[in-house]
Amino acid sequence: MRDRGEPAVFVRTRPGSPREIEGNRERLRLACESAAGALAGRGAEVRICWEDGKKG
Repeated sequence: MRDRGEPAVFVRTRPGSPREIEGNRERLRLACESAAGALAGRGAEVRICWEDGKKG
């Protein structure tokens, strides 16, 4: 069956201290590296560029 309609993307911004935000970003980067490495069958390095200009 083909997909129909437009995909919906919900963005929710939660409050947090700069330390919590940095920790969440690092955990996301590590999860992405793990998934990309598993798909590639070897280690992978992931770099996420955040919209607010901070690089991770």
